[in-house]
Amino acid sequence: MAADRNRIRLLISSLVHTALPIAIPMLILSLMIWHAVNTGVTREVDSANRARLDQYALYIDNEFSSLEHLESILSANPTIRFRLRNIFRDNGLISYDEYLAMDTASDFLYSSILYSSIADSIYIYFPNNEGWFFSSEGGLTTVASDRDSLWFTILESLDDNDKSWSGFRSSSWLDASRVFSIIKPISPSGGWSEGALILNTDPDDITDMLHGLMENESGDIITVDEEGNLLFTTLSGMRLAYDLVNAMEGRSIAYSDGMVLYSTSMPHTGWHAVLAIPQEDAYRINSLVKLLIAVLTAVVLFISLVISVKRTEEELASIAMLKNELSENGGRQQKTLYSKLSKDIYRTFLEIRKLNDRKRELELTALSLQLTPHFLFNTLQVIKWKAIALSGGENDASLMIGDLSSLLGYVLGDRKLFTTLDEEIAAMEAYIAIQGRRFNDEFTAVWNIGEGVDGGILIPKMILQPLVENAISHGIREAGRPGRLRISIFINRGRELKVRIIDNGKGIERDKLRRIKRSVRKSGEDISIGLGNVSSRLGLLFDPPRVLSIASKEGKGTCVTFSIPLTSDEFRKF
Repeated sequence: MAADRNRIRLLISSLVHTALPIAIPMLILSLMIWHAVNTGVTREVDSANRARLDQYALYIDNEFSSLEHLESILSANPTIRFRLRNIFRDNGLISYDEYLAMDTASDFLYSSILYSSIADSIYIYFPNNEGWFFSSEGGLTTVASDRDSLWFTILESLDDNDKSWSGFRSSSWLDASRVFSIIKPISPSGGWSEGALILNTDPDDITDMLHGLMENESGDIITVDEEGNLLFTTLSGMRLAYDLVNAMEGRSIAYSDGMVLYSTSMPHTGWHAVLAIPQEDAYRINSLVKLLIAVLTAVVLFISLVISVKRTEEELASIAMLKNELSENGGRQQKTLYSKLSKDIYRTFLEIRKLNDRKRELELTALSLQLTPHFLFNTLQVIKWKAIALSGGENDASLMIGDLSSLLGYVLGDRKLFTTLDEEIAAMEAYIAIQGRRFNDEFTAVWNIGEGVDGGILIPKMILQPLVENAISHGIREAGRPGRLRISIFINRGRELKVRIIDNGKGIERDKLRRIKRSVRKSGEDISIGLGNVSSRLGLLFDPPRVLSIASKEGKGTCVTFSIPLTSDEFRKF
């Protein structure tokens, strides 16, 4: 029973002093990556998909712009336009000049049809009593004698308030039972009295064009008119298309039935295009990164647990060995001695181990375990370049991931307790950049490096990060005003390097500040993880120990100061 209690106590102690220093930094890094994915990467994915939809919409719009092409030609040639209008109105013998005008108009029609891959025919109509119109299919003809006349019925039903008409109608000259037509006035400023241009297309050709756009691309595209009526789509279910369009409700991005919806307008036609992508496809990179984060975090926690269990077994074996020595080399008196001293031995053993754990914690906190750094770096680089590819350039997400990759490289790069000042500053600049993007640049950071400060001076690795994090998270962010972080590094009296971190945050209450200072002096436990970490390291790394100094005023901000020797003479040897 006593052995079981010892085992449990040793295991708990090992978890607290070995697993937690490994797990906590890894969890913090995991949460930072998770945040980068949920904000930056998602934003860039949406931006890339909207840009992709804009390209589709522009292409579709241009395919339907044959009438604008023809109208611009007629506007640029008022003489041709005038002669054509007279031909339609006179309905008599055609002069040579009028014949040339008709021949030119015919060329215009054919060039306008060639301007678009989906245009089947174009009509030109000027108001006249006989119903004459000019067709790219049959030249000059009348509504009464032409097989296709429904367009004229639609045109007569329009009034001056109707700027244009588009929709499906029946037609006999196409193999299909329906044709899609657009009817527009020749001169928008003059209304329908100036005449009309009619574009006719085969709906199947339009659908094929949309499928061609979406070939090898994820998602489906939907087009709707100005009033929200469904026109064309690559979706197989029309009911689904209606539901997705209705889910937009005038927004540029929406979510419905597991789909991400993006909407944009088309200037020539006035229609809207909607891109519908399954969420699992749109945000596939998010899911992969989150899975990677979860796996890496689980691996780190598992390794921490294995290390803790292994250390516990080794320590129990040492205690058992001592017990056996006493039992085998003596009689009743030695056994009694063991029982009497076991508690004292165990207590002393824990105290010694705690001191060793504190020393080891210095290394573990900085290194967060030697977790296959190349795998982490390569993965982050893949994510970074994927984010760049999605948006076509550098963006907040790729910059944030790049800074995080640099920071991880610094933390996991080697197993040394000390690094150069230049390397520490570079790592902290990357960390501050991450925090700046994470909190939408709610603060500015200023570095003041004094004259004569050599970048090669040795400084404890990651000694600045806990203090910078405290200043941002517990000072600046809770102040409710624009923040300012100042980091000053200078030579003090030629004997030591002094570091001062000042923020204009909310400050610390007087009673709480008094408790913190007392804990720092006594290396107490009732102190924040960041301050406790730095205070302990300053006490253990140097001989004589260095002390962390804290000054704060509620509502004004906080100043944290510490110093380190300029030479390694005062460095403890481990």
